[in-house]
Amino acid sequence: MFLLGWFLYPRELFLGFIYEGTSSLEQSQKYYETFLTRHSSNRFATLRLAHVFERMGEPHRATPLLENLRRARPKDWKTAKALLDHLRNLNDEEKLFRTELEVARQFSLIQRFPKAKIRNLLLEAYQYARWMQKNDEAYAILELLAPLSPKPDEYEYLMEMIHLGYKQTDKIIALMKQRLQKDPQDFLTREDVIAILILEKKYQEASGLIDEGVALFPEKPSFYQLRLTLHQKQNDKMAMLKDLVPLISLSGLSADQRLGFEKQMASLYLETGLQKEALVLYRGFLDRDRSDAQNWKDLINALLDCRRFDEATATFQEYLVYFPGDLEMEKELADLLLYEIKDYSPLSFYLSHVQKTSRESFALDIGYVLMEEVSPAVAEGWIQKILPLFPRHFEIADLAMENSIRQKKYRQALETALNFLKNVPHHEETTLRAANLYSHLFNRKKAIDLLQELAHRSPRKFLTLREAGKMLLLAGAPREGMEILHQASRLKADDPELMFWLSECYQALDQENRAKKTAEKIRGLLGEQKSINHELERILLKSSAHLSFSQQVEKNYDDALKRFPRFFDLHSDYFEILVDHRRFKRARQVLDHLKKTWPEEMASLTAMESRLLFKQRKWQANIQLLTKAIEIEPEAILLKKELAETFKAAKMGKSALDKFEEVYLTSDHDPQMAVMLKELHSIYDNRIGSRFRLTQLGDETTRTAGLFSKNYLSDHWGIEGEFWVDFFDSPSQNSQGEVERGFVGVSSTSLENWKVESGISFAISSLRKTPGFFASALFEPAENWSFLSRFDYRRLNPELPQFLATGNLSDTAQLTASYQWGKRASLSTTYEFDRHLLPTGENAFQHEATAVFSYLVSKKPDFSFGYQFSFLHVDAQNDYLGIIPLIEEQQTHYLTGQLNHFVFPTLFWEGGFFIGEDTSRNLHFYEGDLWGLRTRMVWNILDWLDMEAGYDFGRETLGGISGESHLVDLGVSGHWD
Repeated sequence: MFLLGWFLYPRELFLGFIYEGTSSLEQSQKYYETFLTRHSSNRFATLRLAHVFERMGEPHRATPLLENLRRARPKDWKTAKALLDHLRNLNDEEKLFRTELEVARQFSLIQRFPKAKIRNLLLEAYQYARWMQKNDEAYAILELLAPLSPKPDEYEYLMEMIHLGYKQTDKIIALMKQRLQKDPQDFLTREDVIAILILEKKYQEASGLIDEGVALFPEKPSFYQLRLTLHQKQNDKMAMLKDLVPLISLSGLSADQRLGFEKQMASLYLETGLQKEALVLYRGFLDRDRSDAQNWKDLINALLDCRRFDEATATFQEYLVYFPGDLEMEKELADLLLYEIKDYSPLSFYLSHVQKTSRESFALDIGYVLMEEVSPAVAEGWIQKILPLFPRHFEIADLAMENSIRQKKYRQALETALNFLKNVPHHEETTLRAANLYSHLFNRKKAIDLLQELAHRSPRKFLTLREAGKMLLLAGAPREGMEILHQASRLKADDPELMFWLSECYQALDQENRAKKTAEKIRGLLGEQKSINHELERILLKSSAHLSFSQQVEKNYDDALKRFPRFFDLHSDYFEILVDHRRFKRARQVLDHLKKTWPEEMASLTAMESRLLFKQRKWQANIQLLTKAIEIEPEAILLKKELAETFKAAKMGKSALDKFEEVYLTSDHDPQMAVMLKELHSIYDNRIGSRFRLTQLGDETTRTAGLFSKNYLSDHWGIEGEFWVDFFDSPSQNSQGEVERGFVGVSSTSLENWKVESGISFAISSLRKTPGFFASALFEPAENWSFLSRFDYRRLNPELPQFLATGNLSDTAQLTASYQWGKRASLSTTYEFDRHLLPTGENAFQHEATAVFSYLVSKKPDFSFGYQFSFLHVDAQNDYLGIIPLIEEQQTHYLTGQLNHFVFPTLFWEGGFFIGEDTSRNLHFYEGDLWGLRTRMVWNILDWLDMEAGYDFGRETLGGISGESHLVDLGVSGHWD
């Protein structure tokens, strides 16, 4: 039943009712009030909240609620009666008096409303007015009562008495009694004194005089009516029924008088529970005169009071055939079908009624009922029909968006939001909703543009700026969010929530110091307060965790979770912090608790579990989880992106590329995604291309041209091959010629944390023909560690023109280790051993060790600054160094810089420089003896065609070789996936 209630009723209304039932009155009050902020005229929620206030011993707080409800539902008798009963219980007689008059006047305008109820209200108000000597108001009440009575004479006489300034009741009664003793047949005096006695609540005396009057004047109706009035004042309805029997049978009554008494009898039958007898009379009235609309309305009201809804519906429909233009009765029928019978099938009738009356609230209620109690799919048909009727009504558009979101139709929800903004430009809530939908659909550019425009239009609205900044952060634009939050902080600098989101922006931008300083400010604002609400406590806890995650922070979280067991966001924060600090076991426990407690939040829980599995590097488990979730929710773009990231991390390159392509096409070509795709295409595409390279080292020149091809057979296997022709000119060797060389290799990433590659190579020149072999292995035991080893056997070395000219063969072994500190700093070390061998037998052993440190100074564009140290030693045999002038030993320090940037999604550019110092060779910074520049660009000319170009310049003083070097690199390649 709990789950049924959860899905059938709005969340806040259901929670308010549940907490009321468990006597958690403050919680109940909160949810009812939250619900009423959006549905202020909901009778059920208002009456329940009023009852909660009464239970809390604060009934006066219910008064404005009930008064507001009556103003919103002025023709609802149940609402009016609830207010009247409430005022009676409060003993607020003056307000009750005023309300009775107001209600009586309002309902007297409704033709089919029972006149007896109006008379009762007026009589009660009249008694109070007389008691308080409000003669003018008493007179006005009698003016209202007279036309409502079957015999208005009694009221008219009282009006006359008040008009004459009647005040001394006892003396008047005594005088009248004396007059009657003298003349018992004085008909008028008897009537007057009886009426006064009734007003003065001297019922026993009045009853005696009435009995005498009936005996003296058995055919006159007035004394029967006075008896009826007497019993009415005593609220003796059964006696009133008995009074009406002889009254109706009097022969001297006119037809209208008799009909009036019969209708009073029918009304009394209803009030005393004699429904069958009442309905017989009301049906009889209608049979007598079907042209009188009031007869129809009286019967319909009687059927409604008896809760005979099917008969009432049929009578309504028959009435509307006789009186087709009565929109008020059509409204009553529509309300009966929707709110009482809960018949959701006559949608064509409902639509026709809405088109005639423009009742937005009614149209909205139908939409919510269909969405909550039938299905969002059925609700969609209704919503699409009413949307054009209310193009400027946010509540209707909001319903349409909510219904689309429940069906996972996020694009349809976005279209609704954008259409509404065309009709109501700059509507704040809709703009925020549209930005959120753009973000959900992974179109971050549109989301960012909308939010920035909203902030620009609202430079003095603190809450708007805070929400826009927060949403920019969540949309993946922390820098833009930070700027708007700074703008908001100038309006209100001590808002903890604002500072919390500002701290989150700093975190996302890796501005750790500013993030911690802001977190400290939050602790200063909230830490000394004795009592803060659960949202602020959540902010305080997360800020403390950002500053230092300790056992005390964990204990604070555990304590808070015990106090707020139903606070989903608090559990979610704790989970995220545990994952960030690699507390995977505890994070899994929190996640399992979330699954049991909030099964309805499955989409969020899936994303959280995916993050946990990703951090644990459990790629296959994460792939299975996300694949299953996407089958359930095919439009979940964010889940598809998570799956693509998992494929990429698992080195399942082809699957990653395919999934990223799918996300890109369904995210309106997000620019950041375009950059990601460019990088993936460069690695994982099937590709074929050609390249030309010119290398000039002083007078030594090499021109290289070649073809290359790379194909991925599956996610785990690839094959590649290259063929090159080198034309060299080496004056130092007095040699010119060409070399053909190439290789074929296969690679595999099917092993966990490993990538291995091996292949065979060949080289042919005028001096040598040689086959070769190579193998490499990359091992990544953790996110921030990697180890690479490579071995080449019998490689004809093209690095220097002298190598090609002499036919130098090299056997090479290399080992590299890399470590990443956070997101900005990295360190790598490399050791390489080379064995060089000439055809004439000379050889050399070369040892080279390099250490590189790099720090990312800024992003977008990315600029890195670094330091490199290189040690090289050549141990030559025979006359090897006499043939090839290598540096025998060097110990060089370099300062380096590199800048790279996607100028736009299809054009990537990078540039760099180095400047070095090597005292062993007398090369110095300040003399510019050792420096260089480089630049490179990659241009995606067409979707399948890339062009690459680069140029390197270096200056270094070397024995036997000119100090300047140039390298020009040009290439073009086509690719497909």
